[in-house]
Amino acid sequence: MQSARNRSRWRPAQASPRRRARQRSRGQGITEFALILPVLILSLLIVIDFGRLFMSYVTLNNVVRIAANYGSTDPSSFTGTPNTTTYNAVIARETAGLNCALKNDGAGNNPPIPVVPATPTLGSMSVATMTCDFSLVTPIIGRFFGASGTLPISASAQFPIRTGAISYIGGGTTLPPPGSPVAAFTFSGVSGGSIDGSGNVTGTDPVTVNVVDGSTNAQTWQWSWGDGTADEFTQVAFPHQFTGSNTYVIRLTVTNTVGSSSTTRTVTVNPVSAPPPVAGFYGTPVGSAPAASGGGSGGAVIEGSKPLVVNFTNISTNGTAYSWNFGDGSAPSTAVSPQHQYSTLGIYTVNLTITAPAGGTAFTRTSYVTVGCVVPNFANTSTASADGLWVAAGFQSANLSYHRVGDKQTTKGPPGTASTIQSQSIAGGTFETPTQQNKTKPYECDDTIVIDYP
Repeated sequence: MQSARNRSRWRPAQASPRRRARQRSRGQGITEFALILPVLILSLLIVIDFGRLFMSYVTLNNVVRIAANYGSTDPSSFTGTPNTTTYNAVIARETAGLNCALKNDGAGNNPPIPVVPATPTLGSMSVATMTCDFSLVTPIIGRFFGASGTLPISASAQFPIRTGAISYIGGGTTLPPPGSPVAAFTFSGVSGGSIDGSGNVTGTDPVTVNVVDGSTNAQTWQWSWGDGTADEFTQVAFPHQFTGSNTYVIRLTVTNTVGSSSTTRTVTVNPVSAPPPVAGFYGTPVGSAPAASGGGSGGAVIEGSKPLVVNFTNISTNGTAYSWNFGDGSAPSTAVSPQHQYSTLGIYTVNLTITAPAGGTAFTRTSYVTVGCVVPNFANTSTASADGLWVAAGFQSANLSYHRVGDKQTTKGPPGTASTIQSQSIAGGTFETPTQQNKTKPYECDDTIVIDYP
């Protein structure tokens, strides 16, 4: 009975009315946010498109004004066969901020060129018109402008032409003196060169110049540098650097409502003179005394027994090619710092010849390497092996004598009974310079030695 009564009292837990309301509100908020999120994104894209469109429109209007003004100051560049190299460079710089590409004009020019009369006269107009297709990033709005989704933007500007004869009055292009512009300028602050008596500049690559305007009655200025860089349309031009060997013609053209005037000066840039080559070297023997000694940067002569290996260190400057003559009849080496082995007795002169664009030169160390003989140390060796040691060291066998202690005479041959050598007339380890009887015979070590035995 108790269990049944307890079961009859159990009821499932139910959320409170406030909690159920809070859950419904949270679900409704998520649903509403999901509905308005596309609207927020679309609004953001519209704002971005409007900003891009506005900036492109402002930039395009500025570009057409510059183009029309260019045509008003230099209409001859757009009559006959147009010369638009400088104009294109100027427009390319000014359209860097456009978010759309310019369309060709009726004649296929891109960027479009100003329209000027075939015979420009003072007061006639230079008219520039440009159009570009602006692409929208907002997909829904873009569909309103056709399949391409682009919005054409156009701008136009005109300026009165400031050179030529006055219309309807006649006369030629000779300008009346009063009020006519006169172009003039000088150089200042030249780096890498100097100003000559004619007011022109000559220097060594690179050359940087500052130009100082001295024109009169000028209202516009055009600086053409003659090196392919864009013209500058300001009275005070930036410092200009010229690189590359050449003569550059700087032209200043000034205009006002009466006409125009031009003047030129030159900047001559010469190549950098290559410094002349200077040859130099020293050698270092491989090994140490008594087998080899000397050498080093101090220039000490090198001495050693054969085979003598020498490392040569090249200390030349401004060289581009090298030729080593080691003085022993071997083939020349073209290495920068070679190693060479001397295998024959002799006294050798070493020569290094270097070449460079500025010329060639040589450096010689006379009697620099001596390959001679080192006297063996016979102490505690047998008289039976003395002759072999003496010849192996490079000496003549006939120049070795034997002396038994207590005897008055020496003999050429070793004693019949081998004995231990006690002393020698020339100390072991002594370096002997080779000699040459005449130039047709080889070098030899002709010293004589006497060894004592008991």
